[in-house]
Amino acid sequence: MFEKFPSIEQYRHVIKEITKRSQFAGKDANGEAIYDKAKPLPTINFIQTVKIHGTNGGVILFKDGTIRTQSRNRVLSPESDNNGFEKWVSKRAECFKEISTKLFNAFDSMDKFVIYGEFAGEGIQKNVAVSQTPKSFYVFSVVGFTDDERLENFTSMPPDLLEYPQQNIYSICHFPYHWVSIDLNHADEYIPQLQEIALAIENECPVGKFHGVSGIGEGAVFTAYYDDILYRFKVKGEKHSVSKVKLLSEVDMVELANIDEFVS
Repeated sequence: MFEKFPSIEQYRHVIKEITKRSQFAGKDANGEAIYDKAKPLPTINFIQTVKIHGTNGGVILFKDGTIRTQSRNRVLSPESDNNGFEKWVSKRAECFKEISTKLFNAFDSMDKFVIYGEFAGEGIQKNVAVSQTPKSFYVFSVVGFTDDERLENFTSMPPDLLEYPQQNIYSICHFPYHWVSIDLNHADEYIPQLQEIALAIENECPVGKFHGVSGIGEGAVFTAYYDDILYRFKVKGEKHSVSKVKLLSEVDMVELANIDEFVS
């Protein structure tokens, strides 16, 4: 039943992964990967959304109408909750049943869906604007599952399929988002732009502002599909960064050019 949401990577890690996939040219006689290092890298359009400082939550929807909840690491229950998320969802069961009906009507081949989002608001985290707002669930991904398929739908999922603002259920795209085009051949050149976006959110959280609270935000998440695989990376503001010196590591293009030797 439990379906863990994968960790959101750093910028340099996503660049490496897409570089490997883009330049992959097959395998040699020993089964080792071959990379065409002369092949130009793609330009990819990432959608940038607000990273909210709360706790990861998931609502599991089954065809029979059953609803379950989970945290990042486990299935929840009334006896084993996470910041009250199980209780909060149970009070909005009818909303989630309506969402479930919409999803299964749109994608009837799925056996279940998991709606992933950030549960944030008063009492969940500290020192950010959203910690002074009503507890809300901000959906950032919907994944459908069958026995042998995992279908994640992010950018094309209509917000009105997921949202019940009157019950504090929002799509992350309810809040300001932007498209950022990144040429991976010159990945380092985009670091100042990405930092600027994260710092703007840190200086004034758009989600807090929506709720009438001015204050600090966490940062930004960038999401894109490449070769039918979804990639995400995060950029946090200085107050949320492990390192106060750099918000983003520069991409080591020498290392990327020799990625097969590096892996070996």
